Amino acid sequence: MAETLASAIDKISDEVLARIEAEVIVDGLLEGIATVQLGQRSRPRPDLPAVFVYFGTARNLHRQGALREQWSLPLTAVVLVSSDEPEDGYRECMDYVTKVRSVLLEDRHIALDFVRDVKSVSFDPAYRTEVDNRLIYGAAATVAIEFTVFEITS
Repeated sequence: MAETLASAIDKISDEVLARIEAEVIVDGLLEGIATVQLGQRSRPRPDLPAVFVYFGTARNLHRQGALREQWSLPLTAVVLVSSDEPEDGYRECMDYVTKVRSVLLEDRHIALDFVRDVKSVSFDPAYRTEVDNRLIYGAAATVAIEFTVFEITS
């Protein structure tokens, strides 16, 4: 069945979260992560370490008018960790965010037949800040998910 833009983004969101959460198990790639959430739906003061997934503005890859459209949706995964030791916090944060990136790039179609590719876009190394008397380290990796939809106009 052809996907509309709204249904495609919903399925991509669900699949991305499921893939990350599947690695938050004993001996999983993301063992130790306490929270996985869509960033727009996050709670104040989440348990750390945490992965937040944010979607950016989807862009149409073809400018001509057509019912079949190709889109690119940026997804940024942000990892936050807390540590009183700067070196440990930096390394832990960088380790987790590169593993999240690997999970996102592992299957270039994320098991969805309308997804054409997942491409690496950018990487923001760890930084340190203080929030509520906690030293927090954060880092981000962005990928672009390219997919095809079929918009029904009637």
